Amino acid sequence: MASAINPEIRIKTFPKGVNKENQNEFFEGVDAYVDGLDFLCI
Repeated sequence: MASAINPEIRIKTFPKGVNKENQNEFFEGVDAYVDGLDFLCI
């Protein structure tokens, strides 16, 4: 859906999640970080 809105968007996924070993790669060149969790843990 994001590509339909903005064809120039670059999205990189981390299928195994973000951890200490890849956090620098995760934030490299980032303009915005969106927390997209779909649940609330009380």
